[in-house]
Amino acid sequence: MCLLPRFTKEESFLVKGSFDFYGLNTYSGKYITANTSLLEGWQESEGLDGKPIGPIADSDWLLVVPRALRAYLAYVQNRYSPGAIIITENGVDVPGEDLMPLAEALDDTYRVDYFRTYIEQVALAVQLSAAPVTVYFAWSLLDNFEWADGYSKRFGITFVNYRTQERTPKASAKWFTGLFRKLASAQAAKTALQDSAGSAQAAQTTLVSSASEVHRSDNASLQCLRPEAAGCGWLRNKAACLSSLDGREGYKSHDLKVGGEPCVWCGGTACTSFSNSNCAPYDWLINGQGVAYNLFFADGIFDVARCPDAPAPATAPATAPAVIATGPNITHVQAPAVLTDEPSSVPVANELVPEPSSVLVPQPSAVLVPEPSLKSGSQTWSPGGQIALGAGVGLLLVAGVVFLSSWRPRKESRGFKYSSDASSSSDSSTSETDAA
Repeated sequence: MCLLPRFTKEESFLVKGSFDFYGLNTYSGKYITANTSLLEGWQESEGLDGKPIGPIADSDWLLVVPRALRAYLAYVQNRYSPGAIIITENGVDVPGEDLMPLAEALDDTYRVDYFRTYIEQVALAVQLSAAPVTVYFAWSLLDNFEWADGYSKRFGITFVNYRTQERTPKASAKWFTGLFRKLASAQAAKTALQDSAGSAQAAQTTLVSSASEVHRSDNASLQCLRPEAAGCGWLRNKAACLSSLDGREGYKSHDLKVGGEPCVWCGGTACTSFSNSNCAPYDWLINGQGVAYNLFFADGIFDVARCPDAPAPATAPATAPAVIATGPNITHVQAPAVLTDEPSSVPVANELVPEPSSVLVPQPSAVLVPEPSLKSGSQTWSPGGQIALGAGVGLLLVAGVVFLSSWRPRKESRGFKYSSDASSSSDSSTSETDAA
């Protein structure tokens, strides 16, 4: 056995913390308890009540536990404080997919939901735990040879006919394609807004760019990410009434801006985001859709986070002067809505629409994506500007599928070759803490 030489204190100091990134493969999560019978190792249990803590995928070891990923990222950040975290593998095999007819295997909504919920937890870890996630690899681009399971387990977002080598994109591949297009459009619009707004307008914005905090007069901060159905009461200034769960609909435009970006504001009732137009912010917008450069169009269903003890505003006349609220439990948060490539009030089949119960937080310097879900209905998207993926530093979301927008199924005459990821990574097994 060859051992490394003992490091001097100087060498130890030089090496400590010198790694470029922390790479991790992660798929699942389990509760573990201390092993009292062995000197090494641990005893596993599938849950505090002895039951699995999430749905079982096709592989019996893979329990779908999205919150475990958030807990893992928070642990890595707290334990190692890496300069960057790269998720080198994350994916799922759909139960029974290998035995399904092709049409059924291509409709992998199970996998779409997995990616959607796991990516949401990455976004929350970035926002709430400051986890510096810079790259995300989805496993995998293609169905492939899965170690001891051979070709019987399919993790790909592309279906591979192992006999003919024909490759066909699944619903999850198309989901990623749509996600990339939306994010690229949002980032381009955000850049254009910043360029046109100028530093003078940005300097006038007095709101705090931290969407996870509610600031009180004593500078303490409260976590209040409780989702509520969005709806609008009375409006003042040039505000947009959003459609809501009670059937009210609105498709209007306004010119409110936060740091040069459009925002949505519903006068201090069930839904609001923030602007430099002196509104009274009691809640902040979580999911939204925006278009163009100087106008915001609101439609679809929106979610908000509301502080339970935030004082309810008294109904004010339309002519009442607007003021910035500064009392206890009043939110001062910059939460601009996402900009998409085209306005649409017409329902579009199979479009990406956020779930009414989802909670995604805007990011001040985020690097991972929001959580759209496949659902028929109005074309609606989660907030951008500073949302979970993309603001300040932008996103390098590498799933190996960036070319899918021009991808066509093809046949390959050569044999299938498996290549492993050479990136450094940690064990995919991890203890789970409460990430709620």
